[in-house]
Amino acid sequence: MCREMEMRLNFVNEAQFLLVSEASVADLNDRLKSKWHNGSCKRPTQVSPSRFRPNLVVSGSKPYDEDGWRSLKIGETNFTSLGGCNRCQMINLTSVGGTMQRSNEPLATLASYRRIKGKIYFGILLKSCDSIEEEACLRVGQEVVANID
Repeated sequence: MCREMEMRLNFVNEAQFLLVSEASVADLNDRLKSKWHNGSCKRPTQVSPSRFRPNLVVSGSKPYDEDGWRSLKIGETNFTSLGGCNRCQMINLTSVGGTMQRSNEPLATLASYRRIKGKIYFGILLKSCDSIEEEACLRVGQEVVANID
C-alpha cells in the first residue's frame, strides 16, 4: 500500500476513510470468545466496530471480504481501496466508566491470524474518487457495491 500524498487528510494518518465490516468484527469476537473458553484469556473481551475508529461500517458481507475490494460505490459515491489498515496498540484501549483500560486484546488475537509481513491488518483504507467540488452524501442503509477486480 502506498500513502496517497495528493489527498486531503484531516485528523487521520493514512486515508480519508476507514471501513470495517460487522462480519469481520463478529468473527474477531468469536475468536476472542473461543480464547476465553480455552483458558488463554483471563476475561472475555468483546469489541464493537467503534473500537477500530472507522468512519464507515458495512454489513451483509462475509468476514474479511473487504480485504479483496479494489473499489466500491456507496449510494452514488465512488471509493478506491488503498489496502488494509495496519493496526497498532490503540485498539487495545477502551474507556470503561470514564477511565482508560489497557489489555493486549484484541491486537494479540488479530496478530494470530491477520499478520502479513510483520503488520497486523483489520479494515481497509479508502479514498473518494469523486471531485472535492462535487457534493457527496452518505446515508445509513445505502447499498454498497464492491468491485474485486
